[in-house]
Amino acid sequence: MMRQTKQLTPEEYEALKQRTMAKNLPCVANCPICGGVGYVQDNVDRFHPDFGKVTMCPNLYALRIRQMSEQYGLNTQEVDLLNWSLLLDLGDALRTSKLIKEVLDRGYGFVYLWGTHGQAKTLMLKIAAAVSLRAHVPAAYCNMVDVLQHLRAAYDTNNASMESERRLNFWRGLKVLCIDEFNRLKESEWTSEKRFQLMDARNVQAVRQETVTLIASNSPPSAQESYLRSRIEDGRFIVIELNAEDARAGMTEDFRY
Repeated sequence: MMRQTKQLTPEEYEALKQRTMAKNLPCVANCPICGGVGYVQDNVDRFHPDFGKVTMCPNLYALRIRQMSEQYGLNTQEVDLLNWSLLLDLGDALRTSKLIKEVLDRGYGFVYLWGTHGQAKTLMLKIAAAVSLRAHVPAAYCNMVDVLQHLRAAYDTNNASMESERRLNFWRGLKVLCIDEFNRLKESEWTSEKRFQLMDARNVQAVRQETVTLIASNSPPSAQESYLRSRIEDGRFIVIELNAEDARAGMTEDFRY
């Protein structure tokens, strides 16, 4: 997402600098990487495939993520600090996190976590989104209800049809999508249709080895509608039941996630 494939001439790169500064989108003050421009051009090795390509400065990317953190379902502290080391060695959390990390490293897949409360499902999904964003991978954490509310709000805009499709494409297009509380929504014909449109697209993308979808639910796949159950139980993907004791009883004030 952050790399432009076109190789720019020095003149084009200078023009990009001017446009960036004109839009008031500089990087952090006195950035040691880009000097505040926000973009860097690889001119180190003329024989390297990336020679001449322009990429967004890592510091500007981090700044953009912080500014847009709500769009990705995490606050700025979560984006900065959430990591796998926060998981406690309770129940199946560490085993499950290892499988999730393997899927993220691979870059595609479909994982369905289900079980009772206090299994660290939410924390694992938030960590997956945070580490992906810090690695410059488009990702988001959300509740299923939040996704549907975001789609429904499109009908209050001037061009409802176009805006609805744009919003659906946002959720479809994320490289990593972490959906929590998958089963907690009021069923209707509309919610069923929109959920199908989203999950069918994410399933196809996973089969094509394009995206990662992580789902957390309190209900087993058997509780889902048949079309969803078929996709969740696809043998190419992962279903994990978490059935340890509720870990929340052992939490202390030091643990704030």
